[in-house]
Amino acid sequence: MVKYEWNNQMVKLNNSNSKISFINILLKAEELLLAFFLIIMILLVVSQVFLRYLFNTGIPGSDTIVRPLVLWIGFLGAGIATREDGHIKIEAISRNLPSTIKNIVEIIVNIFSIIICFFLIYASISFVTIEYEGGNNLPFLEVPVWIIQIILPIGFFIICLRFIIKTFTSFTKIIKRRNS
Repeated sequence: MVKYEWNNQMVKLNNSNSKISFINILLKAEELLLAFFLIIMILLVVSQVFLRYLFNTGIPGSDTIVRPLVLWIGFLGAGIATREDGHIKIEAISRNLPSTIKNIVEIIVNIFSIIICFFLIYASISFVTIEYEGGNNLPFLEVPVWIIQIILPIGFFIICLRFIIKTFTSFTKIIKRRNS
């Protein structure tokens, strides 16, 4: 039995250590990609501001580069926020509930979130498909728009997977309490 930490909870898997390290590598890669995109975006924006105010010039195409970075940063950040249970939520009532009922409420909220994510995955796949068929490119980079927008279905899929994991985690807590 192999354990790894996810969302500050130990999760047990009956897999080899290589699978666990692969999961940890994916989680770290997600964080590093987010940090890399954020650094690039900040450097571009700050450089653009200094160049405009000091030298009355700018970086050609920087706006075209920053817009997709904002999209990717937003979705990578949303995926990490879901993993870390950092999404905005109203806890005024659930904070005072007994732990079993609190877990049931979490399961209901997570299932609702999963359903919404499925709709968003479908809609974003349709959107990216339309962009793919349209053959549009970003003006400065000459990169197909659909490549930039592929983060939409990927991001919603990652968020959905994390809500599924959270649902099973809450369900497991309820079962453990009933058995003890």
